[in-house]
Amino acid sequence: MLLELAGSSISRIEHIGSTSVPGLKAKPVIDNGIEVGSARDLNEIIKALPEDIYEYFGERDIEGDFFFAKGPESCRTHYIHVSFAGTARLRDLVKFRESLRSNEKLKAEYAELKEQLAEKHQSDIKLYTKLKGELIARVVSAYQMQPVANFTRE
Repeated sequence: MLLELAGSSISRIEHIGSTSVPGLKAKPVIDNGIEVGSARDLNEIIKALPEDIYEYFGERDIEGDFFFAKGPESCRTHYIHVSFAGTARLRDLVKFRESLRSNEKLKAEYAELKEQLAEKHQSDIKLYTKLKGELIARVVSAYQMQPVANFTRE
């Protein structure tokens, strides 16, 4: 659907998040990371996504990560993270995904952390996300990977 609505504005799209990692326990929410070339392309995506289906939050918690959510707040089904090509945001999310896919020990550590954080901070999603982000940042800084293909359709 994204490519149909805003295909020419998108330079790269990746399935990211826990549902993109086989065997990792995940909420039933699909995370997609999208790169665009310019603010104009971002505006095209904002216009293309129906407001009654996708809620746009702007740069929510992370600078350069423009966030959309699909579904009512109580039952989100999709998240879309849009960033500009040439920035580290999507590259880092893909590095983390690939780290989880290739390292069973890390995948188990991340699953355990998510479970503990969900139990302790179920009413504070911002803190849950921040604390998860600390592990993600550590993994990304340590992970060396081959360049990812420029454009992936999943």
